[in-house]
Amino acid sequence: MGRRILLEHEGRAALLEETPAPEVELQEAVKRNPELLPIEDFGMAGPLLVIGRETTLPSGAVDLVGLSRAGDLLLVEFKVGPANPDFRHATSQLLDYGSHLWEKGVEDLE
Repeated sequence: MGRRILLEHEGRAALLEETPAPEVELQEAVKRNPELLPIEDFGMAGPLLVIGRETTLPSGAVDLVGLSRAGDLLLVEFKVGPANPDFRHATSQLLDYGSHLWEKGVEDLE
């Protein structure tokens, strides 16, 4: 189910329904264009290099793993559509992923 958008222009109204992009499309778009992520807002120096997509960990698969110029890791988990209204679930996933990556070295990410 998409979200409905009412557009008005020159006295005429149109109702559009927008369907969210699948997670895979979002992953690919950000993988190809990591500059879309506001990493400076996270205190990270760019550019960001995406080093993993659907990276498997004991707790699940991280949608995207990025590496900053300073060597900081950025974990990205996409949630789209009305099936994922609870941000707490995504937060707990990221905490699990981060805890599994905490003691890993560069060679473990290859």
